[in-house]
Amino acid sequence: MKLTDNQVDTLKELFNVGVGRAAASLNEMLESKVTLAVPSMKTFQFKDITEELSKYGDKTCFAVSQSFSGAFPGSVLLLMPIESAVKLVAYLTNEEIGSFELDSVKSSTLAEIGNIVINGIMGTLANMLKLQFEYSIPDYAEDTAFELLKREGFSYEAGILMVNTHFNVSERLVEGDFAYLMEMGSFDSLMNAIDLVNKGLE
Repeated sequence: MKLTDNQVDTLKELFNVGVGRAAASLNEMLESKVTLAVPSMKTFQFKDITEELSKYGDKTCFAVSQSFSGAFPGSVLLLMPIESAVKLVAYLTNEEIGSFELDSVKSSTLAEIGNIVINGIMGTLANMLKLQFEYSIPDYAEDTAFELLKREGFSYEAGILMVNTHFNVSERLVEGDFAYLMEMGSFDSLMNAIDLVNKGLE
Protein backbone atom coordinates (compact mmCIF):
# COMPACT_ATOMS: atom_id res chain seq x y z
CA MET A 1 0.00 0.00 0.00
CA LYS A 2 2.73 2.44 -0.92
CA LEU A 3 1.44 5.83 -2.08
CA THR A 4 3.12 8.06 -4.62
CA ASP A 5 4.57 11.40 -3.52
CA ASN A 6 1.77 13.23 -5.37
CA GLN A 7 -0.90 11.14 -3.63
CA VAL A 8 0.67 11.82 -0.23
CA ASP A 9 0.91 15.56 -0.91
CA THR A 10 -2.74 15.73 -2.02
CA LEU A 11 -3.95 13.76 0.98
CA LYS A 12 -1.97 15.96 3.37
CA GLU A 13 -3.47 19.06 1.78
CA LEU A 14 -6.94 17.55 2.03
CA PHE A 15 -6.56 16.69 5.69
CA ASN A 16 -5.04 20.04 6.57
CA VAL A 17 -8.01 21.83 4.98
CA GLY A 18 -10.41 19.44 6.71
CA VAL A 19 -8.98 19.87 10.19
CA GLY A 20 -8.79 23.63 9.60
CA ARG A 21 -12.54 23.65 9.04
CA ALA A 22 -13.05 21.42 12.06
CA ALA A 23 -10.96 23.75 14.26
CA ALA A 24 -13.04 26.73 13.16
CA SER A 25 -16.23 24.85 14.08
CA LEU A 26 -14.79 23.80 17.47
CA ASN A 27 -13.77 27.36 18.25
CA GLU A 28 -17.27 28.61 17.46
CA MET A 29 -19.02 25.87 19.44
CA LEU A 30 -16.80 25.82 22.52
CA GLU A 31 -15.55 29.41 22.49
CA SER A 32 -11.99 28.08 22.87
CA LYS A 33 -8.86 28.72 20.84
CA VAL A 34 -8.25 25.38 19.16
CA THR A 35 -5.81 24.59 16.37
CA LEU A 36 -5.48 21.23 14.67
CA ALA A 37 -2.63 19.84 12.61
CA VAL A 38 -1.87 16.57 10.81
CA PRO A 39 1.92 16.10 11.05
CA SER A 40 2.05 12.57 9.65
CA MET A 41 0.08 9.83 7.96
CA LYS A 42 0.62 6.22 6.99
CA THR A 43 -1.20 3.45 5.15
CA PHE A 44 -1.27 -0.25 5.97
CA GLN A 45 -3.52 -3.29 5.73
CA PHE A 46 -5.71 -4.55 8.55
CA LYS A 47 -3.59 -7.70 8.81
CA ASP A 48 -0.72 -5.48 10.07
CA ILE A 49 -2.85 -3.66 12.63
CA THR A 50 -1.29 -5.18 15.75
CA GLU A 51 2.15 -3.82 14.86
CA GLU A 52 0.83 -0.45 13.70
CA LEU A 53 -1.20 0.11 16.89
CA SER A 54 1.62 -0.90 19.24
CA LYS A 55 1.81 2.64 20.68
CA TYR A 56 -1.70 2.16 22.11
CA GLY A 57 -0.99 -1.22 23.67
CA ASP A 58 -3.84 -2.42 25.90
CA LYS A 59 -4.85 1.10 26.94
CA THR A 60 -8.52 1.96 26.99
CA CYS A 61 -9.26 4.36 24.13
CA PHE A 62 -12.26 6.29 22.98
CA ALA A 63 -13.47 6.40 19.41
CA VAL A 64 -16.15 8.24 17.54
CA SER A 65 -16.92 6.22 14.42
CA GLN A 66 -19.11 6.80 11.41
CA SER A 67 -19.68 4.53 8.42
CA PHE A 68 -20.44 5.94 5.00
CA SER A 69 -21.61 4.76 1.59
CA GLY A 70 -21.06 6.11 -1.89
CA ALA A 71 -18.20 5.88 -4.36
CA PHE A 72 -15.73 4.73 -1.68
CA PRO A 73 -17.68 3.03 1.15
CA GLY A 74 -15.91 2.60 4.45
CA SER A 75 -15.68 3.80 8.03
CA VAL A 76 -13.91 6.69 9.70
CA LEU A 77 -12.89 6.95 13.35
CA LEU A 78 -11.34 9.54 15.61
CA LEU A 79 -9.23 7.47 18.02
CA MET A 80 -7.55 8.65 21.22
CA PRO A 81 -6.33 7.11 24.53
CA ILE A 82 -8.95 7.84 27.16
CA GLU A 83 -6.42 9.75 29.32
CA SER A 84 -5.72 12.10 26.43
CA ALA A 85 -9.41 12.40 25.64
CA VAL A 86 -10.19 13.43 29.23
CA LYS A 87 -7.41 16.04 29.12
CA LEU A 88 -8.80 17.43 25.87
CA VAL A 89 -12.29 17.78 27.36
CA ALA A 90 -10.84 19.41 30.47
CA TYR A 91 -8.89 21.92 28.38
CA LEU A 92 -11.94 22.75 26.27
CA THR A 93 -14.47 23.02 29.10
CA ASN A 94 -12.21 24.37 31.87
CA GLU A 95 -13.43 21.62 34.20
CA GLU A 96 -11.10 19.85 36.66
CA ILE A 97 -9.93 16.34 35.76
CA GLY A 98 -11.74 13.86 38.02
CA SER A 99 -14.58 16.24 38.80
CA PHE A 100 -18.24 15.25 38.55
CA GLU A 101 -18.83 18.10 36.14
CA LEU A 102 -16.16 16.79 33.75
CA ASP A 103 -17.48 13.22 33.93
CA SER A 104 -20.99 14.43 33.17
CA VAL A 105 -19.98 16.18 29.94
CA LYS A 106 -17.15 13.87 28.80
CA SER A 107 -19.10 11.55 26.50
CA SER A 108 -21.21 14.23 24.85
CA THR A 109 -18.23 16.55 24.34
CA LEU A 110 -16.04 13.80 22.88
CA ALA A 111 -18.84 12.66 20.59
CA GLU A 112 -19.31 16.22 19.34
CA ILE A 113 -15.56 16.73 18.82
CA GLY A 114 -15.32 13.49 16.86
CA ASN A 115 -18.36 14.35 14.79
CA ILE A 116 -16.97 17.80 13.91
CA VAL A 117 -13.52 16.47 12.96
CA ILE A 118 -14.96 13.63 10.86
CA ASN A 119 -17.39 15.96 9.09
CA GLY A 120 -14.64 18.50 8.40
CA ILE A 121 -12.39 15.91 6.77
CA MET A 122 -15.06 13.94 4.92
CA GLY A 123 -16.74 17.13 3.71
CA THR A 124 -13.42 18.31 2.30
CA LEU A 125 -12.90 14.94 0.59
CA ALA A 126 -16.36 15.09 -0.96
CA ASN A 127 -15.86 18.67 -2.18
CA MET A 128 -12.42 18.00 -3.64
CA LEU A 129 -13.55 14.90 -5.51
CA LYS A 130 -17.03 16.33 -6.31
CA LEU A 131 -18.74 13.33 -4.73
CA GLN A 132 -21.58 12.71 -2.33
CA PHE A 133 -21.50 10.37 0.67
CA GLU A 134 -24.29 9.12 2.88
CA TYR A 135 -23.36 8.80 6.55
CA SER A 136 -24.57 6.70 9.45
CA ILE A 137 -25.30 8.17 12.87
CA PRO A 138 -21.98 8.70 14.76
CA ASP A 139 -21.21 6.04 17.37
CA TYR A 140 -19.17 6.59 20.56
CA ALA A 141 -17.34 3.67 22.19
CA GLU A 142 -14.51 2.87 24.61
CA ASP A 143 -12.24 -0.19 24.29
CA THR A 144 -8.70 -1.02 23.21
CA ALA A 145 -7.63 0.52 19.89
CA PHE A 146 -7.51 -2.92 18.27
CA GLU A 147 -11.06 -3.82 19.33
CA LEU A 148 -12.43 -0.41 18.30
CA LEU A 149 -11.11 -0.87 14.77
CA LYS A 150 -11.95 -4.58 14.62
CA ARG A 151 -15.60 -3.95 15.49
CA GLU A 152 -16.02 -2.06 12.20
CA GLY A 153 -16.13 -5.47 10.51
CA PHE A 154 -13.52 -5.12 7.76
CA SER A 155 -11.51 -8.01 6.29
CA TYR A 156 -7.81 -8.50 7.07
CA GLU A 157 -7.05 -7.37 3.52
CA ALA A 158 -8.74 -3.99 4.04
CA GLY A 159 -6.72 -0.80 3.78
CA ILE A 160 -6.31 1.72 6.59
CA LEU A 161 -5.19 5.32 6.23
CA MET A 162 -4.03 6.50 9.67
CA VAL A 163 -3.56 10.23 10.14
CA ASN A 164 -1.92 11.55 13.30
CA THR A 165 -3.90 14.53 14.60
CA HIS A 166 -2.68 17.23 17.00
CA PHE A 167 -5.20 19.19 19.07
CA ASN A 168 -3.62 22.34 20.49
CA VAL A 169 -5.74 24.15 23.09
CA SER A 170 -4.09 27.26 24.51
CA GLU A 171 -0.63 25.76 23.82
CA ARG A 172 -1.55 22.44 25.47
CA LEU A 173 -1.11 19.55 23.06
CA VAL A 174 -3.21 16.39 22.84
CA GLU A 175 -2.63 13.74 20.17
CA GLY A 176 -5.09 11.42 18.48
CA ASP A 177 -5.47 9.52 15.23
CA PHE A 178 -7.96 9.73 12.41
CA ALA A 179 -8.45 6.27 10.87
CA TYR A 180 -10.06 5.73 7.47
CA LEU A 181 -10.93 2.06 6.76
CA MET A 182 -11.87 0.70 3.32
CA GLU A 183 -11.76 -2.61 1.53
CA MET A 184 -8.93 -2.60 -1.01
CA GLY A 185 -11.18 -2.05 -4.02
CA SER A 186 -12.54 1.16 -2.48
CA PHE A 187 -9.05 2.25 -1.43
CA ASP A 188 -7.71 1.80 -4.96
CA SER A 189 -10.69 3.75 -6.36
CA LEU A 190 -9.99 6.61 -3.96
CA MET A 191 -6.34 6.76 -5.03
CA ASN A 192 -7.39 6.73 -8.70
CA ALA A 193 -9.76 9.64 -8.05
CA ILE A 194 -6.95 11.58 -6.36
CA ASP A 195 -4.70 10.86 -9.36
CA LEU A 196 -7.34 12.37 -11.64
CA VAL A 197 -7.45 15.49 -9.46
CA ASN A 198 -3.67 15.77 -9.62
CA LYS A 199 -3.70 15.34 -13.41
CA GLY A 200 -6.26 18.15 -13.69
CA LEU A 201 -3.89 20.43 -11.78
CA GLU A 202 -0.97 19.80 -14.13
